[in-house]
Amino acid sequence: MAQMFGAMQQMAKAAGRDPSELRMIVRANLFITEKPVEKERAVFVGSLDQIREDIAACEKIGTEEVFLEIGFAPGGQSLSNWQRLLEEFRPTAATGS
Repeated sequence: MAQMFGAMQQMAKAAGRDPSELRMIVRANLFITEKPVEKERAVFVGSLDQIREDIAACEKIGTEEVFLEIGFAPGGQSLSNWQRLLEEFRPTAATGS
């Protein structure tokens, strides 16, 4: 993501815009697994701990907001699953880490 955002900043600069005015907002299409994904893992795919690490990595590169999307993931249509995930990620959102 850092590379992609850097490329966008370069395009803005080439177009005569101030790249420092760009803000990064990430839509995270979650695919949560019970166990950590060991092999090549896409961002926001894996265990809750792995996804927390992805959120922390977003913060590290200057992301201002991460929108967690579970609507298309297994169990994503369940309100109780949404509520459980809100509780799981609440400490991350509240502390910013």
